[in-house]
Amino acid sequence: MLIRLLTLLYGLDRLLKLAAVAHFFRQPALLPPATWPSLSLIQPVSRSRHDLRRTLGSRMALRYPGPMQQLLVCDDADSETQQLCHELMAAHPQASVSLLTVAPDGGAIASKLAKM
Repeated sequence: MLIRLLTLLYGLDRLLKLAAVAHFFRQPALLPPATWPSLSLIQPVSRSRHDLRRTLGSRMALRYPGPMQQLLVCDDADSETQQLCHELMAAHPQASVSLLTVAPDGGAIASKLAKM
């Protein structure tokens, strides 16, 4: 008897949860704002074993309905990464991208905190 009661309560709990989820997703979608806020993306860039060209290229290809500015922050002495950033900026002229350089803050390269 107790097993049947607990099974019934569990089934009722699942049914109520499904009803709550269905109610949530039936709500109308929000309307887009009349004017989208501006957006600034700060990307501290360092040499990496990962495909930096592909990563930064996909970020530059992002579409946002409002004004979007991207700030790429490289080390002063990292000419290789700076060259890559310049190449990507030339390949994506539609993107609003600025390249900033930062001096090292105690080591050979600047920390992400210093870049931010």
